[in-house]
Amino acid sequence: MSIRELPLDYQDLPEVLQSIVTYWRALKGERIGPTWREVDMLKLPAELLPTTVVVDCITEDGSANYRYRFYGSGLRNVHHVELTGKTPDDLPVPELSRFIKEAFKRVQTTKQPVFSVYGSELADDFGDFLNVVRLPLSDHEGEVTKILAVIRYMKHDLALNDMFAKLSVV
Repeated sequence: MSIRELPLDYQDLPEVLQSIVTYWRALKGERIGPTWREVDMLKLPAELLPTTVVVDCITEDGSANYRYRFYGSGLRNVHHVELTGKTPDDLPVPELSRFIKEAFKRVQTTKQPVFSVYGSELADDFGDFLNVVRLPLSDHEGEVTKILAVIRYMKHDLALNDMFAKLSVV
């Protein structure tokens, strides 16, 4: 099984994710993004807080990486790992880690939000299982210093646990 990411346009996002983008846009104004301090996590839809992350953009040895400042409890349940204070490199599925880092890097370098759908290649179809919005935050003018990512799963947690377990074996 392989994971695939496809870009989405704002209008193709589920309404609940559109509401988060609208909130982010109101906070940011003309800037790249709001500061981390301006974001009130309690204004995000409560059902998505468990699948929300905030990462610090860091540079180590000249390469970009990302450290999880906040890692939602729902993600811990699916990935079977606590990543607060860790990086995507600590995920047990290298392919997923690579996708996540590439998406964070796109946000950091373009200074624009990234909207995606993730799925897996099936025999004759694309089985989508989550939507994600990744939004730049800027504590220093002109620079993406953090990224707010909100994930909306389309399948039940138990099905995702099974899928993740299969991916972890690979």
